Order: sequence, then structure tokens, then C-alpha cells
Amino acid sequence: MKLTPEQITEIDRALGKIGIAYLDIRCELTDHVATQLEAEGGDFETELARYIKENKKSLRRTNRKMFFATSAGAYAEVFKTLARPGFLILFIAFFGLMQLLLQFMAAENVGRIGFFIFCIVSSYLSFRFLIRTFYTRRSYSGAVGFSIFSLAILYITLYAGGWLAATGDIAVSLYYALINTVTLAMIATSEKQYKLYKSRYV
Repeated sequence: MKLTPEQITEIDRALGKIGIAYLDIRCELTDHVATQLEAEGGDFETELARYIKENKKSLRRTNRKMFFATSAGAYAEVFKTLARPGFLILFIAFFGLMQLLLQFMAAENVGRIGFFIFCIVSSYLSFRFLIRTFYTRRSYSGAVGFSIFSLAILYITLYAGGWLAATGDIAVSLYYALINTVTLAMIATSEKQYKLYKSRYV
């Protein structure tokens, strides 16, 4: 049987109910389920309920595998972004700014400025993700790990900031230039992926 757009939407809704939360993964699994149901024929409602019941564990397992695969792919894209000349220039600019500030301020105070910049940039990254998740209802699996990574950096910096300032001026400049450049690269990658997924799945 050939499924209608309304039936495809019903499959998507059924997958959402069993915990397939991210739009990109749900679309891929919707295609898979639709293909299976078209091959089997019979009453759509009955076949969909049966398929979901029989394959719930398998679908959730596939969801987890696809989530980790897309997250790994997202980080690979971040490294590609960082390799672009513009981000090398950005890193050098951050490093130069930190070194300049160190001429006038103590390393601990310069570290606070670098940390403040990081908080602003990472907050923007998380805010954009939350807006897309709760307002537009379009959350994509690859962007989730970026917010987690930012939280990890935040935690490390809160506990290692004093030690870092004591290690020397170069270490302070390198660290804050690196974390801010990486966070901006995650934002650029997230925006790129969002546009890609939006064009593909919406």
C-alpha cells in the first residue's frame, strides 16, 4: 500500500511518543517504518500499532546509535571549522588580546575577563539550542553535545582558574583563546547544521 502524507505524520507522532525526540533521527526512522508498512500492506492503524509494539526496543536502540553517530559527526565538523583560516585568525586575535591585557593587569584578573567572554559566548550557544527546542519544536541531535561540552569547560575553568593563573601568562592566554575560539566554532557549526537539517527535514 502507498502511505498518505497524513499517515506519514502519524508514524512520526508515534515515534515521538516512544521517545524518539530529535527531528533528524525521527525523520530517518519514519522513512524506515513507512517502507516496512508499505511492504506489509493491511490496515494502516493496526499495522502501525503492531510494528511499534514489536519493535519499540529496536527503535530506541537505533535512536541511541544514531544520536551518538550524529554527535560524533558534529564534533568532526567543529574540527573542520577550526581548520578554516578565519578561525585561526580569531584564535590569534584572542591570544593577542589576552597578552595585551596581561601588560596592564594580573593574570588572575585577565583570566576573569577571558572567562566572562566564554560565559557570554557559551550562553548564546545554549540559548539558541533551547529556543529551537522549546519554541520552534525543532531540535537536532548533533547540537546537543555542544551544550554539554560547554558545561564541561565551565566546570573545569571554575575549579582550575586559580591554578591556571599561577602557571604563567602564556598558559592563561592560550587557554582562554582556545576555549573561546572552540565555542565560537561550535556556534558556527551549529548554525550550519541547523540550516542543513531545516532544509532536509522541515
